[in-house]
Amino acid sequence: MERKETVTSAELHKLLKRPSRQELKCRNDIRWGYEVLPNEDRITCIKLFLDSDQELPNFLSYKDISVELHKHSRSVESAIADFLQKIREHTISTLTLRWGAGFMRSAKIEWVMTVPAIWSDRAKNDTLQAAKQAGLAGTITMISEVYFKCHYTASFHY
Repeated sequence: MERKETVTSAELHKLLKRPSRQELKCRNDIRWGYEVLPNEDRITCIKLFLDSDQELPNFLSYKDISVELHKHSRSVESAIADFLQKIREHTISTLTLRWGAGFMRSAKIEWVMTVPAIWSDRAKNDTLQAAKQAGLAGTITMISEVYFKCHYTASFHY
């Protein structure tokens, strides 16, 4: 009988979640996720700015992020594309270390991106365009975060 490992939600969060923060100082070598310390100058939760119809958490402000992006000649979409590019680079590097360069050259990569279920079609399309700008080539599937969490959780129990 196959034994499945049980992972707590806190462990899963630590394994899979990178803070969605990045610094904007240097466009050619952006630091992201855990590379940017919480007390450093950075932008955070940038994807939430794609859907202006949604209310932002109290710690975020459209005005503040607009000023920060303008200061670095960036748009919300370009900042998201930069963040997704870092995710792509990290993913490919990790898979290459695990499976080898030869395998990765022949592998067909399919990207799955989660988006908030309440997002507008425009925000989902903007996310897709940022992914393409970031170099996520091939198949890109977008599913709601809720659907993904249900599917992932069920995979541990069946």
